[in-house]
Amino acid sequence: MVLDEDGAPLAGAVIRAEKGGYPAVLLKTHKDGSYTIDNIFTGKWTVEFYDTSGRQAGLESMLVKTNETATLDFTVGEKPPPKHPKIIINQ
Repeated sequence: MVLDEDGAPLAGAVIRAEKGGYPAVLLKTHKDGSYTIDNIFTGKWTVEFYDTSGRQAGLESMLVKTNETATLDFTVGEKPPPKHPKIIINQ
């Protein structure tokens, strides 16, 4: 679930998940701020969150384990954005 600074679901936010040696996964959040990444490899993933303007709002790491569901929620503005935020073209 991705929430905006007011705690409301953020539709259309871009999520980019990457694990070394594998192609990155890129998707947008649903109307209710939720997102799902199915059938990804186990291990440590880096997950980038972009607001609806395309500016990087956060960067998190998560561990995906075999036969388990991993959950990573994010609220824009809860933590400072990266020092040198990336910008993604949001279409």
